[in-house]
Amino acid sequence: MFCLAMLVTTGSFAQDVDLFKTAKQEAAKEDSGKTTTTIATFKSTRLINGHSVETLGKGMMDFRVHHRFGYLNEGLYDFYGLDEATTLIGFDFGLTNRLMVGISRSTYEKQMEEYAKYRLLRQSSGKVNMPVSVTLLGAVITKTLKSNDPTRQPTALDNTSYVLQALIARKFDDKTSVQLMPSFVHYNMAVNASDPNDRYSLGIGARRKISRRVSINAEYYYQFNKLDGYHNSLAVGVDIETGGHVFQLHFTNSTGMTETTFIHETDGRIALLYLLLKEFIAITYFIVTTLKYNGYFCSRIIKFIMKKKIILSILAVIVLGVAGVWYFVFYLPTTDAYKRNVAKEKGITVTAAAISQAYTSNEDSANKVYLNKAVQVTGVKLRK
Repeated sequence: MFCLAMLVTTGSFAQDVDLFKTAKQEAAKEDSGKTTTTIATFKSTRLINGHSVETLGKGMMDFRVHHRFGYLNEGLYDFYGLDEATTLIGFDFGLTNRLMVGISRSTYEKQMEEYAKYRLLRQSSGKVNMPVSVTLLGAVITKTLKSNDPTRQPTALDNTSYVLQALIARKFDDKTSVQLMPSFVHYNMAVNASDPNDRYSLGIGARRKISRRVSINAEYYYQFNKLDGYHNSLAVGVDIETGGHVFQLHFTNSTGMTETTFIHETDGRIALLYLLLKEFIAITYFIVTTLKYNGYFCSRIIKFIMKKKIILSILAVIVLGVAGVWYFVFYLPTTDAYKRNVAKEKGITVTAAAISQAYTSNEDSANKVYLNKAVQVTGVKLRK
């Protein structure tokens, strides 16, 4: 009787083991037939200056306010650039989970921008193995700043440029993401007749999370046909997530905040960018939540500082920031490679009467056109 019971028990145990093994095999088979899509390659639809592969979900709206302050090397008189500010206000709309459109207006050269992003591919694993995410961007940018040259009155179409970008990104793990941005920009009218209307560049950007709510970002654009007097765009900074907000504090050498200006019209000095964005339903909701989360934001900052890992990370960012300011503000301007070679530039051709009239009418507007530019003045006659 005892032997029979042992046989029955042993047989039941073997049967249980077989059942577990079968269930495991079935689960593995089901998982292999599924596709896992990578999410949150970047936290925002923007990396720093440029776009990321991310798009808004269907029915979502994103209200963006960018503040770009002046240059650090302007000294204490301008409070190291904080007395000056360029602002961009924009709205993004998610038409579908893949298609996003947006519009923005910048005080820099009074630019208007309309753009569309389409998420072509999404990084995934499993049944469909896609190693990267790909998003396509198209934008139309128009400068509405009035010309002070009476001999040269460009139309709105002349002041319009077009941007095409392929954003290619991969999220390597929960903390690290990298993106490539091959870019094409077409100017309907170049500043000088000898300047190319078509410009090409390649950008690279990266994001590294150092905690659950803090990340360090970097972005660089290399120009293949760079014009004299301009430099490649560089930006580094920190993103801090606080509830429904993302606070971004960045240093960049680009003044403009549209693709045409920060990729191809960067003058090379270091400016401070502060950006606040919020996904919302109405503007009033954005204002209310901004005030509501101030206390929450402060409490989160205090908790972060109490963590040793965050302290070391912040110290690292400060050291990198100080090193960057020394290199770009104090050292690089002293090198021959950085110094502007006006002799190689083709100046803006203008008559003496036109430039005189421009400064007589409105000196500030004239400075925006001619200041720090190579100007070729015609019609001047010297008399002894």
